Amino acid sequence: METAHDQERRQRVGEFGRFCEDFAAEGRVVLLRVVKVSGSPVAELTLSATLWAGPARAEGPPAQPGDKVYENQPFTVADDVAKAHDCGIGGVGIGSDMPRVRYRHTLSGGGGDVEYFPSCLSGSPKVRFGGYAARVEGGADPDITACQDAAARGERNDLDVPVSELRTGDRFCVFDSSEKYVALLKVTAVTAEAPVSATFSVTRWEAPEPS
Repeated sequence: METAHDQERRQRVGEFGRFCEDFAAEGRVVLLRVVKVSGSPVAELTLSATLWAGPARAEGPPAQPGDKVYENQPFTVADDVAKAHDCGIGGVGIGSDMPRVRYRHTLSGGGGDVEYFPSCLSGSPKVRFGGYAARVEGGADPDITACQDAAARGERNDLDVPVSELRTGDRFCVFDSSEKYVALLKVTAVTAEAPVSATFSVTRWEAPEPS
């Protein structure tokens, strides 16, 4: 006989058991439905999946040196997401057509252009900027030339900033000479108390050719 607990769980499955994901990079859309939940705590989860091809992406000409690739694109790194990935390090790739965040379980290999080390790993969460990086001051946002110059005078793969020292409005310039991009990262939101999180917006340019 179905218990009241079973009825409640079945109702929740019906109400909340559908999820959509748009994988723009792979050009597909996925609908996941929760079909069955067994055990308490949950020991078995059955899903059904429907896959569609996403809309065709309009491919423009490749970015040229000095071109802006994207502007004010957000990404967030957070303790709760890191914990859900077995206390993974958040690696942010900003050298493609938009920022992408992935969490990994090891200290070596597969790093990002920006990395987030969560509280569960060290007790003091921090953000590490790769390439040449520097904090920038002043009123107006720097353009590509000023951002590249500031970053080139900064740290090389060693700019670590504790989340407790981040403030909304802080700005950082990054220059990667191997991937050939310049990026301006701005802190748009930060929570230094649990659950810790930090949100940035990124503007990225193709690095100019050396003069």
